Amino acid sequence: MASVLAPPAKQAANLAEGDCVSMTGSGKELDLAKTDCAQPATPYVVVNKGEPRDGWGCSEGFYKLELPNRGGNLAFCFALNAKVGDCFDNVDGTEPPALVDCGRAAVKVVKTAPGMSVMGSECGEAADRYISYVLQGEQFSHVPGTICLDTL
Repeated sequence: MASVLAPPAKQAANLAEGDCVSMTGSGKELDLAKTDCAQPATPYVVVNKGEPRDGWGCSEGFYKLELPNRGGNLAFCFALNAKVGDCFDNVDGTEPPALVDCGRAAVKVVKTAPGMSVMGSECGEAADRYISYVLQGEQFSHVPGTICLDTL
């Protein structure tokens, strides 16, 4: 008998800090699925998970997503699990930016570095902006500490 995976809503409920995820579905059907961090279409890593209540939120620089009506509301904070060549929509918002085709993207990842970058020093001239998660106090072995971006 073949094993059956839990439906996406149950997968989202079982996600933990450090899990890499991809989004499935959209609108009311939006869910999260745990995915191998090395896979190309795995742009997010869970930094925090909880119930969205007063005072619960994500630190600056991280992305928040709420999944209502899943047997109790769930909220997640994400960091980008970005790889060189990945392209994203607006990385300046508070919701996770979509991983998109580079032809219609706002930014492209041109370099990643494991450590902290002071004023983008690790990025070089190829990048015109950066995200540094080490500065925010979060670091996972499979997530770059600094992500160097070029505006498209």
